Amino acid sequence: MKAMAAFLILICFPLSLMGGEVYQWVDNQGITHFTDNPAAVPEDYRGEMEIREIDENFVMESPGKTEVEQYEALDEEGILEEEGILVEDDLLEKDEEWWRNLAEKWRNRVQTAYENYEGVRLQYNDIATEFNSSKDTEKRDKLKTELDKLQVEMKELMADLEQAKKMRDEVLPSLAKRADKPLEWVR
Repeated sequence: MKAMAAFLILICFPLSLMGGEVYQWVDNQGITHFTDNPAAVPEDYRGEMEIREIDENFVMESPGKTEVEQYEALDEEGILEEEGILVEDDLLEKDEEWWRNLAEKWRNRVQTAYENYEGVRLQYNDIATEFNSSKDTEKRDKLKTELDKLQVEMKELMADLEQAKKMRDEVLPSLAKRADKPLEWVR
């Protein structure tokens, strides 16, 4: 998953290289890799690698996918667009304050998502305790309906929490690394 995210980030943003060669190969899982160091290509793939000459305006693209499709694959939930991180953006020009503010926002989102989930989970537990102790069939039916609704809400809140964690723990560090920014700016 991390390799795929790194690959998608790589293909979505222009490379600012001053000429040279890029070595490309596809591994057994179908993941395309790129490097400017031929020694970094695993021995098993050296016979299959492609060598590409690049100039300063080179933009690496994934075969068969438009830039928009590549971006959409990276950002299925619209997280990056929400933050104003568009394919055209030059992340290299973003300053330390921008990166730290973005990281702080996502740390807060993780905390808020966790608190929301925990609030509903505690409510669910209280109603489940009441449900289990009740002998009244009508009351149990109402409580069961409430429990079902809370269970759906808990799943949605857990998805929000996981999305926020992914942004905080995977996407932001990948973007910072791609932009050659210190990882401590997003931690």
